[in-house]
Amino acid sequence: MIPALTLPITEPILLFGLVLLLVLIAPLISGRFKLPSIVGLILAGMIFGPHGLGVFTLEAEIRLLGQIGLVYIMFLAGVEIDLQQFFLVRRHSLTFGWLTFLIPLLAGALLAPQVLGIGILPAILLASMFSSHTLIPWPRISALGLTRQRAVVAIVGGTILTDTLALLLLVFLVGAHAGNLTPWFLTRLALSVTVFLVALFGLLPIVNRWFFRHFASDGQVEYLYVLCVVFLSAALAHQAGLEPILGAFFSGLILNRQVPEKSTLMNRIHFIGFALFIPFFLLSVGMVVDVRHFFTGVETLKTTAFMIVVALASKWLAARLAGRVIGWSREEIRVAFGLSVNQAAATLAAVMVGVNTGIFGLEIVAGTIGMIMVTCIVGSLVTERAARALSAQHVRRSPDRPGQGRILVPLGDRADQLLNLALLLRPSQSRDPLYLLHVIEEGPDLESRVGRGERLLEHSVLQATAADIHAMPLTRVTMHVGSGILGTMRDYGIETVVAGLPVDRTPILYTCSPTVDFLVRNSRTTLLFARVPDGFSKPTRMHWVIPFTLEDHPGFATGVEQMLRLVRQENIPLRVSLPAGDRSSLEKRLGGISVQFQAPDPARLLPRDPAADEWTIFFMVRPSGFGWRPQFERIQKAAVSDFQTPLGLLFLPEPEEAPSIQRNGVSPADYGGVPVSFQLSITDFSDDQLDPAIDHLLAEADLEDEDDQVEEMFMDSCRTAPVILAPGIAFLHAHVDSLAENHVLMGRHPVGFDTFRTLDPVRVVVILLGQQHRSAQEHLTLLAVLARTLSRKEIAARLLGDSGHLQLEEELSQVMYEELSRLAQRKG
Repeated sequence: MIPALTLPITEPILLFGLVLLLVLIAPLISGRFKLPSIVGLILAGMIFGPHGLGVFTLEAEIRLLGQIGLVYIMFLAGVEIDLQQFFLVRRHSLTFGWLTFLIPLLAGALLAPQVLGIGILPAILLASMFSSHTLIPWPRISALGLTRQRAVVAIVGGTILTDTLALLLLVFLVGAHAGNLTPWFLTRLALSVTVFLVALFGLLPIVNRWFFRHFASDGQVEYLYVLCVVFLSAALAHQAGLEPILGAFFSGLILNRQVPEKSTLMNRIHFIGFALFIPFFLLSVGMVVDVRHFFTGVETLKTTAFMIVVALASKWLAARLAGRVIGWSREEIRVAFGLSVNQAAATLAAVMVGVNTGIFGLEIVAGTIGMIMVTCIVGSLVTERAARALSAQHVRRSPDRPGQGRILVPLGDRADQLLNLALLLRPSQSRDPLYLLHVIEEGPDLESRVGRGERLLEHSVLQATAADIHAMPLTRVTMHVGSGILGTMRDYGIETVVAGLPVDRTPILYTCSPTVDFLVRNSRTTLLFARVPDGFSKPTRMHWVIPFTLEDHPGFATGVEQMLRLVRQENIPLRVSLPAGDRSSLEKRLGGISVQFQAPDPARLLPRDPAADEWTIFFMVRPSGFGWRPQFERIQKAAVSDFQTPLGLLFLPEPEEAPSIQRNGVSPADYGGVPVSFQLSITDFSDDQLDPAIDHLLAEADLEDEDDQVEEMFMDSCRTAPVILAPGIAFLHAHVDSLAENHVLMGRHPVGFDTFRTLDPVRVVVILLGQQHRSAQEHLTLLAVLARTLSRKEIAARLLGDSGHLQLEEELSQVMYEELSRLAQRKG
């Protein structure tokens, strides 16, 4: 027998199906009329709710779904907020919070007795309803990527303040009306709130770290854990005497650092919330509205009009005044008004408490329903338009450069970790896909290795898709892994490569590994090589190590911008080790991010005792880059071989410009403003042993009594920590007291020396002797230019070839002075 269909719908499956149908259709119809989807859902609740067509009633099921959606909105506000920005703009939050609480409170308390003729206690309670608000348009703020914008962050902080004050005021007023406002009542409330906050902020972070460390690989379990934390925190807040929305917001703040913005878990949180929970809440808000209440009498109309006007005007005045005090733009002020004017479930709960205790009459209930309807529609419309304008401004201020979002991830044994890192590095506005590459070296069993690579790519593509990121899988068969990666970089215009570092101890033949060394020497884009130990989940702190001055490096700003994106995504504290003189310039680049500075220990290559949960990023320079010095290679070797904690080597990008070789007379006077001058000489070695060869080369500089000491130092460097600028070319340098001018000495041997313990015999030894009494910066400038010059393939080939001494000396001097002149112009 077919059951009869009656209104309101009570059959559970049909009820849920029709609610989902409304959630689907209402935004589509509102979009046709240029209305925000939020307005469409509220209007749908009004039309099909118990006070409209009567299809649905506000029974337990709808109320449950609505309460879940309200709690979820406040959780999203906490988990999406930029904690670094939140602490930086805390004064702005306090300013906005107090103004948006006090101005509506004073306006309602002063005007309500005059206009409505009610007593002072009902007037204050009514005014407290004007002060509180709900972030109903938050889904649009999130969709437009404004959750970390400075004004939005301050508004969220102010919302928590004003809602907390309004709800506490409600408790006190009801207690005063009932005569229960005793010292015991206040003490019990203070104790319960204190215990709740201590348990939440003291114990929950510990539980979170343990859980994500052991179960981070299971996305379904992760999401269920987040839901448990959110709703249990909301329930415990209610038991402590606070509103559930405060517990949800606090749980979002605590989970904030475990849920990066560009992650699979955040995508799941957004999807379920925006598709189900939040639309259910918006429908329930519309179902509360009964338009017929507005026409029950003149007094009801007057009360409704008064409440609507005071709510709109006072919230606008608070946003306007806060914006003037803080320095917000016109669009930021409008966003503040649009977010803070909405009255919803919390307001209705407050008025029902007032009615049940005899403080309010039924006309206040009707006025509250009208106020909820108008403020939610006005707030949604204003937020939609202002947020779009603010988002457009944000895009204009920070437009993507071509290729800025083009990140390549060569996949290997730890593909998941590298992919997560690349997702965090990807610019939020980028429209480029994430390039995933599997390189296969030619050899036996090629077909099976290609099959394994395809399965690895399939898994990684699914992981990126779960984070709502388009990924492009690539396979390359080549003779050498490094050349395959380099070819892909050139073919697709890659700007950043995120690759893995070897887990095993690095052989002395390489700085890091054959592939890493190949990419460092043959590319100019940003390279981030990362290594994460087994069992490591998420960092709780990041440490940038900038061992030497890099302010003048042309890629330094780009490197800082990219690493800053990691800090913001992970929402973790930052400390920076760098020379003390560079702090002020770096602080400007950090854009207000809170950071702990410290000077590096000159006696140590690596930081002392890094924490197990700290992620250390070394800012590195290629041998061909400005600011390079041999210590960079020693730092790389020591870090790769000795570091047991999470490690990253960031090689800054280099400009494509390079001076051309010209054959004409060279003199420093031809290059005005060069920061340093030098003498360059080239000779051929006749000795087959390195010791006498270096002694012969040093004789060119006439070192007087220092030649033995310098030779001994150089020989020790050759055996323990050789610096190889290019295959077959070794580099040594020192400061010498007895020199009148800087010397660049080059010696060539037809067969080469094996002393350096490299794959290829060293056929060219390059020595830079700097004047001891000149500045260290001058020596470093010449060192960097020399390294950059010799790393160029055409120059290295001529030096290793049989070109004549005089011609080669002239060409190399020409190139080096051009580099020095360009560097001087860049600084000027």
